[in-house]
Amino acid sequence: MKVLLAQLCGGAGDVPILDASLALARHLGGHVRALFLAPDPRTMIPFMGANVPGSLVEEICRRAEMDVEAARAAAHARFDTWQQNGEIKLSSQPGAPGPSAEWSVEVGDDREAIARAGRLADLVIVARLTSVNDVRARAAAEAAIFNTGHPVLLVPPSGKLNLGGACVIGWQGSREAARALGAAVPLLGAAESIHIVSVLEGKSGRIPPEAAQSYLAWHGLKSYVTVCEPTGSVAATLFRKARSVDAGLVIMGAYSHTRFRELVFGGVTEYAMTRAKVPVLLCH
Repeated sequence: MKVLLAQLCGGAGDVPILDASLALARHLGGHVRALFLAPDPRTMIPFMGANVPGSLVEEICRRAEMDVEAARAAAHARFDTWQQNGEIKLSSQPGAPGPSAEWSVEVGDDREAIARAGRLADLVIVARLTSVNDVRARAAAEAAIFNTGHPVLLVPPSGKLNLGGACVIGWQGSREAARALGAAVPLLGAAESIHIVSVLEGKSGRIPPEAAQSYLAWHGLKSYVTVCEPTGSVAATLFRKARSVDAGLVIMGAYSHTRFRELVFGGVTEYAMTRAKVPVLLCH
């Protein structure tokens, strides 16, 4: 894990994103590409309707462009402050030792931009949703999860990534959970303790948590297994365990069920995207 893509939006959520990026870059000796997604307001013109006066359309676009520029300037200022305070080298070319970073802007559709950039990153870092109705943030996060082919780190507004603390792995033996486990191995070496948590859902035939424990042992990583019945939802049980050990990171598969089922009935991924208080590493 060397290339880290960090999505910035120009809001207060950029600060924990950059803090997490710094922790990862220092741990991995990695490169952070800070990416600001700038939507083009004029792509919305066809949806405004033929009866909207041209002068109003122009005014709407002008104000939207001003908002985007203000957000870009705020994100860039936070990046500059972060880079200088963290003493991170600025570089867009590989070869320099130690952590490095660069600033970039993509104009256009958020989903296409983050998918395109994320395919050439080892890890995509995005903000956890602050509202279930934040359509733009959800679209970007889901594009990162589904369309990059790489793990995604969801960073909550107040949760701090602590690679040296406890780590919780949500395990139910699925393909998604296995991908998350494998992707997380480079991050687990500094963990104070690793907890594999399996919340029983009445399913059989899946890979037991002890097998995941053995897999980590082959990487020289000691872990502890907890198997428990759900108290409330599976998601609530998993994250309650994370709180009980003061976890600095939760690792889990994403969307083992369909997105529709997650949105309608709730699920662990939906909980992580909207309610988690700790950074969550997801793989689909």
